[in-house]
Amino acid sequence: TGVTSDYEAQTAGSDRSQALLLVGWLAARLGWRVATPLIDDGDASSVRLRRPDGGAVLATLRPAAPKDDAPDRLAALRLDAPRATFSVARDMVPNCAVARAETSGMPALERRVRLERQSEADLIGEELRLLGHDQTFAESAAIAAEMLGKGT
Repeated sequence: TGVTSDYEAQTAGSDRSQALLLVGWLAARLGWRVATPLIDDGDASSVRLRRPDGGAVLATLRPAAPKDDAPDRLAALRLDAPRATFSVARDMVPNCAVARAETSGMPALERRVRLERQSEADLIGEELRLLGHDQTFAESAAIAAEMLGKGT
């Protein structure tokens, strides 16, 4: 089992915070725990996670060439399971992504989805409407920090 998160960056280890938070979110939602901290090998970074059933998950963060002058976005996410692969990747068409599901013995399913672009004011407005503590974000950030060897 594995997960790969590609983030747009000029070099490996550039701002990979979005990729770390995404993997942290997946880990928090799926009950995965950090087994070993993030290891940089020059081309990519990887961390070993442990599923609730004891199985291993390898999470890999890879830099991808920016498609424009804003190298601060996620480029793709891929989940590999024993009998299926699921992926979402930015499309060549602006503000679109391609979602793909491949399962053993079945034709792959693929569709293009539009990504709504929100202004910073709208995003801040949404955050201000939240009352209380964002538990999901806190869990995701804590796991991301643990992946970096800075958590508890």
